[in-house]
Amino acid sequence: ECNTVVFLRVNIRVMDILQIAINQAGSVNQLAKSLGVVPSAIGNWKSRGLPKSWQIALSLKYKAAIKKANDSHIREICKVII
Repeated sequence: ECNTVVFLRVNIRVMDILQIAINQAGSVNQLAKSLGVVPSAIGNWKSRGLPKSWQIALSLKYKAAIKKANDSHIREICKVII
C-alpha cells in the first residue's frame, strides 16, 4: 500500500491478459485446448491482437491471476512514487 494518497487507475494491457492466460494454462497448447481453439489461433491473437470477445472470456476465466498482476503493478508504482 502507498503511504501517500495517490489515485491510480491501472489496467492490465490486453496482451498482458493473453500472456497471463498462457502462463496460468501452462502453455499455448494447453490454453488452446481449454478454450476449444487450435494453437495457431492463439498465435494469431499474439500477432494481430486479442479479439474483444476473447478479452472478456479470458478476463473472466483468469480473473484472480489478472487481479494479482494488477495489484503487483500498483505496488511497483507506489515504490516509484514514494
